[in-house]
Amino acid sequence: MTDKGIDNLKFGIIEQAAIDYVDLLAGFKSPTTDCNVDECRRFFRSQWFHSLCDLDPEQVINRLERKAKTMVMKYEVHKEHGSSRWYVTEVGCKEPIPGTYGTKKRALHTAAKMNGLDYKDYMRVRRRDGMNHD
Repeated sequence: MTDKGIDNLKFGIIEQAAIDYVDLLAGFKSPTTDCNVDECRRFFRSQWFHSLCDLDPEQVINRLERKAKTMVMKYEVHKEHGSSRWYVTEVGCKEPIPGTYGTKKRALHTAAKMNGLDYKDYMRVRRRDGMNHD
């Protein structure tokens, strides 16, 4: 294996641990005996992690925990009754936010941005929270 291949493998291991940790904290994934919050923290603080990279484990853990806390739905989309237009509202409110009307895709992207999430994360939060019933 080349040095680049080894580096990619190291990055992949760390990236998967980070994804698992955020998914567990944000409720996207159910904990198991070999994949749970404590196991992820143990990995980040382990010698194995130190051998893979030079990152400070506490900073990594804190950063991932902050990211998981942002996975909260503040804005959602609704279809305008009798129309093909969609708009964004605050969660629990049916009052459209001005300037958010458009296609469903545009409204979803607008809501993602307003939630401070990238589109992919916003759609995961919607699925987790059962908001795919538009």
